[in-house]
Amino acid sequence: MHDLPHTTLLTPRRRGFQDYLAGLGDLCPYPTNTVQAIDWRDGWVIAERVMRELDEENVPIPFRWIK
Repeated sequence: MHDLPHTTLLTPRRRGFQDYLAGLGDLCPYPTNTVQAIDWRDGWVIAERVMRELDEENVPIPFRWIK
């Protein structure tokens, strides 16, 4: 699984926001293999990708804000 190292780089603030977007970390409330379950999982995947892209730790060094 090539995405695992990127997932572990999320800051606690970003991870918390991702959990909020995914329903506060709840398990999927819909029966397996239903349209609702697929939509719910797709939402989780999209939230995870957005949080990974926005995470400050994943920004290349030349593009980080100078403090």
